[in-house]
Amino acid sequence: MDNQIEKILKNLKQEAINIYQEIKENKNYPHPINMPVGLFDYLENGRLETAYTRTLAYLLDAKAPHGYGDEILRKLLFHCNIKCEKLDYSVYPEFCFGQSDGRFDVFVQGEKDNQPFAIAIEAKTDSTEGKQQLKIYNEYLADKSGVIKLYLTTDGESASNKEWKSISWLNIADILIEVIQNNPKQVGYAFISYYISSIYSQLYGHKTNCLNIYQLLEDDILQEYANQLNDKNFEFELFEQYPSAIFMLHQYTESDSKFDESYDDCVQKLNEHISDIWGKYKDKNPIHNPQTWNQYITLGEKEYLNIGITNRVLIENKEFKDGLWWFADINFGSLELKIQNLDKYKNIGIIEKYKNTDIDISGHNIVFFLQKYEKGDSLANEVNKILKFKEEHNN
Repeated sequence: MDNQIEKILKNLKQEAINIYQEIKENKNYPHPINMPVGLFDYLENGRLETAYTRTLAYLLDAKAPHGYGDEILRKLLFHCNIKCEKLDYSVYPEFCFGQSDGRFDVFVQGEKDNQPFAIAIEAKTDSTEGKQQLKIYNEYLADKSGVIKLYLTTDGESASNKEWKSISWLNIADILIEVIQNNPKQVGYAFISYYISSIYSQLYGHKTNCLNIYQLLEDDILQEYANQLNDKNFEFELFEQYPSAIFMLHQYTESDSKFDESYDDCVQKLNEHISDIWGKYKDKNPIHNPQTWNQYITLGEKEYLNIGITNRVLIENKEFKDGLWWFADINFGSLELKIQNLDKYKNIGIIEKYKNTDIDISGHNIVFFLQKYEKGDSLANEVNKILKFKEEHNN
């Protein structure tokens, strides 16, 4: 193992831990680390895209009763390097247009400093860009003046069309945090705080005991560390030890760097290892999360089992254990069925056996975050028990 690279990664990890601890102590910071609940945590699906986009539209609307006027839109414009003195506009959530079933998640239209302007936001939580989607949007927007086109995703990925500026949900959270901290006495303060908390907890998987602490760091910090590692190769052993850190740095290193090539090699080995343990299955569309690797098995017409590994840092008894964690995601297509069967899962020892197990019945899926990557065979045995148990009790 390269001691120089490991030293850099250790320093990065300590810096992330320090930020985590600062957030935990700041009771006014709207983050799942120090907030009891997020706004959408208990919806049927906490990652429901329309819930996030309609709320964003509400917050951008100066006429809405949240009390912040046009301040949030001004901050969004400033994020796009646009300043203005006078704003007069309307906001339209799920704005439909034309005869081609075109629809903007959020559409803003009006005047900026007495000149026409518009903002079109195409947002994604789990879905990906549809075929010809942005082309249709561009055709509609072609005859409009002062159009700002924003492609909003969890990881800030680039759109297929360069006219669309990439922005992340974390950028939205940062804008909202700045606005409410500058004016905490407005009526919408608590509402926005819980919305921010849901962005972190649902869209980014930030939980109090298991999260990617490196996502808490500012871009310039991550870029500084990435610059130190651009010209360095690393082995799979190091990847297993610091997967969350390496994943984050990979987004900031140059695409043709030695670090980037090493990352691609490690991901390939990881996929091969999953296939060796589970076999190759007919995949459904994967969860659109670049830090998660998945295998899917179709159990029935609407049922599936998704087995994969995710990189997180387990926070337990003030220790921070970075690693790759197996999970099984079992979707039986009905929230009611899962609630009825919840005791059955408890009876087979899933919760009691694994201290870091999390059963989430707030969405369509029951998720078991189980054990470390090295114990895949043990996870396979537990998954087989679940499937066998379900089969026996449905006959």
